[in-house]
Amino acid sequence: MRKNHHADDTRHDFPEKAKVPKQTSSEMFDEILSKLKKMGDKGTKMLEQLNNELSNKTKDQNVEIAKMQKKLEKILKPSSANSKAKLLTVPATNGTQTEKEQSELRTSS
Repeated sequence: MRKNHHADDTRHDFPEKAKVPKQTSSEMFDEILSKLKKMGDKGTKMLEQLNNELSNKTKDQNVEIAKMQKKLEKILKPSSANSKAKLLTVPATNGTQTEKEQSELRTSS
């Protein structure tokens, strides 16, 4: 008769993996913005491209996108005064108004 060689094995308990605290999407976004900002001109171009893409998202996402765009504008603002003007004049293709159009409507009322 063959002896079961597994019967004497003791169970090995491995320590649990250290749980990494989950980041919120806002924290992740801030971290990414920080890294892009450190890249200089290349990072700025990427941020401008991101801002353009965000301005084309659907209306349902506008609240979250508006928060992200404000953060982008804060980072881009010191890099050049022309960037803000360029960002504000990007036409909205989803039927919403750009910030510049909204501002003009407020001042004309």
